[in-house]
Amino acid sequence: MPNHSTTASSERYTFGKHERLSGRTLIDSLFEHGRTIVHFPLKVVWKQAEFKSGFPAKAGIGIPKKNIRKAVDRNLLKRRIREAYRCHKYILYEGLNRNGIQIVLMIVYMDKTITDFRDLEKKIIISLHDIVNEYEKHL
Repeated sequence: MPNHSTTASSERYTFGKHERLSGRTLIDSLFEHGRTIVHFPLKVVWKQAEFKSGFPAKAGIGIPKKNIRKAVDRNLLKRRIREAYRCHKYILYEGLNRNGIQIVLMIVYMDKTITDFRDLEKKIIISLHDIVNEYEKHL
């Protein structure tokens, strides 16, 4: 009978409630004072922040209604971006834990057409590496 207890390795690939960005003041502050990386079709806005979660990062995903009119298509893109982030967030977490930093970030989709998962995944990986490199460059 397999052991279904949660281990550190199975925790790594989740994207639970405590890892999600929420709260109007935190989001407003992020867009007002955050730094930006653009790897079209994604724009990642992030800033260093202190919060009580045990995770090094809180992330949110935004798809402007102005660019993608149909809710079905926005939801599809959100699922794709969320999955790519969930699978590769360890890149970000390892770098942030090494430097003892917590950040909040928002991934915004900027294109007017639907992008396939592979392209989104590549852009997420590049963006996460860029964020880690920014902090390691300044320390």
